[in-house]
Amino acid sequence: MYRAPINADGSLGSWTTTNVAPLPVALRSVGAVIMYGSMYVVGGATTGNATVATAYRLPIQVDGGLIAPWKVQGALPAGRARFGFGGLGVYLYVVGGDAGAVAPNDTTPSTGRTSTVYFAKLNPSTREIATAWTETTPLPAPRSAHTAAFGTSSVLVTGGLYAGALTNASEEVYAPVNLDGTIGTFATASPSISSLCGGCSLFNHAATGYLGSNGGFHVLVAGGDDAKALGTRRAETFKY
Repeated sequence: MYRAPINADGSLGSWTTTNVAPLPVALRSVGAVIMYGSMYVVGGATTGNATVATAYRLPIQVDGGLIAPWKVQGALPAGRARFGFGGLGVYLYVVGGDAGAVAPNDTTPSTGRTSTVYFAKLNPSTREIATAWTETTPLPAPRSAHTAAFGTSSVLVTGGLYAGALTNASEEVYAPVNLDGTIGTFATASPSISSLCGGCSLFNHAATGYLGSNGGFHVLVAGGDDAKALGTRRAETFKY
């Protein structure tokens, strides 16, 4: 793990290795989020691209220092990698992903690709994951290597690998998030990113949500690979 201070003007200071708190095991394609003064790392893949169901929590001090060791949390019902991940209110979400072993850049349809959406509730006092992971409304179709951005009262799922990805048939889907943590029915959103990038089909990209200066919520999508031209990395950023 590495960390860098965020300066007042938004620039980053120097990156340093956090030797005090390496992950318990080597992982890729994990979900990671910071909420309530802790970092949560969920799922991912390890040696041989095998998916894992583990969940960990690491407390963060006010000055950015890390309080080792990682604390084991309740595991997912099944291993997941290349999934959408995020948090809203007191809930964490794992959206779709691969249940079987695939290489990070593999676009071959996987029988382990899933549409399942799990959520779990945090205890704001202890910061622990306080409930078992539970299924809620699934994605319209199995999807992996996508992103899920949560904000205000909804979730936006962008890109990834799914049936129809090469034609961008359902590039963006969104759903309301209910007060009890459950997710409503997903619907297709428009316009699509593909209309701005010459028809590219993004996967393995990054996305985050943020509040604009006018108080409106936005989603920023950055980088990624192109399923139509494997090995072609994208440098663009896109904003909703």
